[in-house]
Amino acid sequence: MTPPHGSSICPICLHVYQALAQHLKRAHGVFNLHERRLLLSMASGRVNIRQCPCPVSGCSYHSTRLDQHLLDGHPELTRTRLLNEEHAVRKAAVVQLLGCLRATNPRVAMVSALDLVVCSAEDRQVVGEVDPGVVVACQMPACVSVRAEHQENTATMERLERESTLHLKTIKVQARKLRRYQLVVRGMNEAAAGSREKEVEQRPEEVEQRPEEVVAGPSRQLQHLALPPSIETFLAGYEAYQLGIQPTPKHVENSTSKVNRVRSFLFHLSAGKNHLASWLFLDDMPAVTKYATHLLREGKEVTTVSFYLRNIIQFLGYLKDTPPRACRLRKPQIHGVIRAVHMAVKNLARPIVTHQLKVKAKKMASIVSRENLKRCQEQARVAIPELLTRMEDDSSSNLRDDFSGYFSAFVITIYGHRPGVLTNMTISEVEAAKADPLLPTDSGYVITIDEHKTNRTFGGAQIFLTFEEFSWLERWSGPTWACLDGLRSRT
Repeated sequence: MTPPHGSSICPICLHVYQALAQHLKRAHGVFNLHERRLLLSMASGRVNIRQCPCPVSGCSYHSTRLDQHLLDGHPELTRTRLLNEEHAVRKAAVVQLLGCLRATNPRVAMVSALDLVVCSAEDRQVVGEVDPGVVVACQMPACVSVRAEHQENTATMERLERESTLHLKTIKVQARKLRRYQLVVRGMNEAAAGSREKEVEQRPEEVEQRPEEVVAGPSRQLQHLALPPSIETFLAGYEAYQLGIQPTPKHVENSTSKVNRVRSFLFHLSAGKNHLASWLFLDDMPAVTKYATHLLREGKEVTTVSFYLRNIIQFLGYLKDTPPRACRLRKPQIHGVIRAVHMAVKNLARPIVTHQLKVKAKKMASIVSRENLKRCQEQARVAIPELLTRMEDDSSSNLRDDFSGYFSAFVITIYGHRPGVLTNMTISEVEAAKADPLLPTDSGYVITIDEHKTNRTFGGAQIFLTFEEFSWLERWSGPTWACLDGLRSRT
């Protein structure tokens, strides 16, 4: 059920109610649907008076647009008089419709008596017959109408007074909220100004004390960028979101790098601006589009710039979904920033392809020849068994490092896996490969390494070793060498 939009005056008891239809049924017992509709129309003022005669004394207008006639044909009437005349016409129209409804003798009895005028002589009481202790109001039609108008005006004034009180309460609540917001903004501005002054004071000292670290790379420089505490808190939450539930040292390093790239973007846009805690400094399309050019001028490759921009797009999506409390950016503004960064990524597509072709040509020029790969495999086949034999008598770290190097070179020259694949290979995975059933035609084992850099895209990395090659791992991962470096146990 739709809730009522405002208060209405009951035509019967002249009191103000929000749910007038329920009041008519429960308080006055108006169960006649047509009668209740007419009373509700009278209370709301939704009565068709176009074809009613003009109520102004001396005017004989009786056509189809009384509402327009009152506005154009009687400029001498004041606004109050005009509203009173329209109200009187509406009330007379409803009273006439009630009388017509009563004349049809409806099956459901009518309750209202607005259409009944008690003015007959036999119904009037003689003054001498009235009890002197009882005050009897005059029953003349003019007096009755004046009293009814007075009651309506009183009810209207009470309703307006209640509405004014509610508006005053709303204004006071909004004023308190505004004062709290002003205090929060003032505190944020003071904190931001303090952090800026602290950065200006500390940065020269840090550059003098650690010149090598600052020059070493951009990540060192990004750590000195000062932003308001509220933004730093939000960045800390974003970094925790990037870490996940079981972060590895590599994940921690990647998350820190992502946050530093985002911090560089924020610092670039906030240069020379105030009220940073509101995040409105992001709504600067020229600065957003020039950020990629700024990175290229710093000497970064186009692929690195593209990586920066993609991290920024991911951060802006996080900001759009979970904006901080002090953020005053609207979602369309954040969409505009994201669109500008996407356009910057799109504009880098052609330079990236050119850069990739150059890098590929450079790599192809220095690629290892087939003869060198074959010679490496042959030398590894001879050196690995000798190293295992020497390790049985001498378990020095130099021999273990030599074995790891020869075995990694042997596998990499065949399959082209990254060294990290062999680093992440575990004893349990070697044992699982040996436990797999073999066919009579099989000549070796397949080891599947689950944990590696591209396992999300390509799944586990596989290595096929012949029985002889697999025996090298068995000797290496046996009880004597299980505690040594190389293969690691996974619990």
